[in-house]
Amino acid sequence: MYQTTYHRPSSVDEAAALFAKGSESKYLAGGHTLLPVMKQRLASPSDVIDLGKIKDLIGIDVSADAVTIKAATTHYDVAGSGPAQKAIPALAHLASLIGDPAVRYRGTIGGSIANNDPAADYPAAVLALGATIKTNKRSIAADDFFNGLFSTALADGEIITQVSFPIAAKAGHSKMPHPASRFALTGVFVVKTKSGDVRVAATGASSSGVMRVPAIESALKANCLECNEVVRRGRGASWLAICCPSGRQGDGFVAISTANGRGLSCKGDLWVSVPNRELDSPFSIFIVISTNLGPAHRGDTITSVPADRLRPCPVNSIRQRRNKNRPPSPGRRSG
Repeated sequence: MYQTTYHRPSSVDEAAALFAKGSESKYLAGGHTLLPVMKQRLASPSDVIDLGKIKDLIGIDVSADAVTIKAATTHYDVAGSGPAQKAIPALAHLASLIGDPAVRYRGTIGGSIANNDPAADYPAAVLALGATIKTNKRSIAADDFFNGLFSTALADGEIITQVSFPIAAKAGHSKMPHPASRFALTGVFVVKTKSGDVRVAATGASSSGVMRVPAIESALKANCLECNEVVRRGRGASWLAICCPSGRQGDGFVAISTANGRGLSCKGDLWVSVPNRELDSPFSIFIVISTNLGPAHRGDTITSVPADRLRPCPVNSIRQRRNKNRPPSPGRRSG
């Protein structure tokens, strides 16, 4: 690591002033990207300005319309926030799946979206929920914030202060994590807004970083009449996103299905084929709209589906084939 000067400001204004004085300053949030590249001598900032102890950047506020998370709030705090869990369960669930406990205790939402790693989890939630990113200079809509791999609309020296998420009517998140880093090989966040609009964002699925997925949004919008009828019948539709490698299912496709609590189709199943080239990804994204699935349900997020509930969805057969082809554990004997 090259020599640098470390600063720990107590306010956003002090941090911005320190940044302006340095010849090549860098802000430090969780440090999961900056510190490794500094250790490898791939970055040599003149000044490292730690934002982690600025009290005005820590905390979660929940109102009737939005969940506002301040930029230096850790993933652990978001995942464990009762008000956030109640307002947007899928957002808290997403935070609980980031990395491992050490990463969640240190990593922050501001650092995650400012870095805009193509496999990070938060960008999909920010984009799908239509969040507003507030900085020390302005407010930026999510649709205008992400500009590609490791690139955002932030100006040099600009500091994210908070992220405001509108509370959705329904939201769900799931990802296929890398077994070591827990980064999203493919992650999907699905939202139905209170106005009835449908927004879907995927991370890890594109060489350009986080993206909206119009093919899925259009299919879900076309199928929303069935969802509304299910809700009116009192069965409380829930949303689930499932991600699997397309190599296990031919050329890859997006599947959307509806089913009632008994596992039967409400008005038939809807399957939408999307070529991999449209997703710019080696992964398929499965989106399932379903109703009461019993104990697997967590608020607006379902983390697993019993094999006898959604037979039209190929995810269970994919999982069974994967387990069948998996070599036996070295410590386990057969027979």
